[in-house]
Amino acid sequence: MELLNLGPSPLDGTFELFHALSLVRIYDSYRLKVLGDEEVAGMEVTEVAVEIGETRNHPFEYGNYRTSVRLQAVLDEGDDHREVVRELRMTGALQVAQECNQWVDAVRENTRVLGLVREIKALIQNVRLQGYTFSDLQRYRDRAAAKITELPEDLRDHWYDEVNTAYEERCERELASQVADP
Repeated sequence: MELLNLGPSPLDGTFELFHALSLVRIYDSYRLKVLGDEEVAGMEVTEVAVEIGETRNHPFEYGNYRTSVRLQAVLDEGDDHREVVRELRMTGALQVAQECNQWVDAVRENTRVLGLVREIKALIQNVRLQGYTFSDLQRYRDRAAAKITELPEDLRDHWYDEVNTAYEERCERELASQVADP
């Protein structure tokens, strides 16, 4: 194990040692020389902190998402600082991975919903266009309604209203033109 001694911190008697992503604070008034896993005689580890970070690429576009977590623990008498650091690393890694996974899932769901909305808008536009028969209009309305059922519940009512309004307006225009042209 290779540790990097950064020297004293702003607090008197504190030295910070970095190992991989882990920060171990050792309180003492002496400079440390740490080689491998050897214990330093007379040193007492009273606090450990672990910082874990992860960067995930955006699944569809250029860009990424970064997240990190910093966990600290104050050690009691007899606690093994290596075991506590290992537990903090595992806990932190799980938290970071879970947050990244939630972000990726949210991006995918948002992209799916936007695609559905685009398709529904195109079907609504077809309903509004002239030149289609009533059977065509009903087919477009039914296809839009089928797409709407795939949307999250909080968006469905709005898009049902949009489709029905477009269909009703088109039917009214069609009936008005038939009445005007006997």
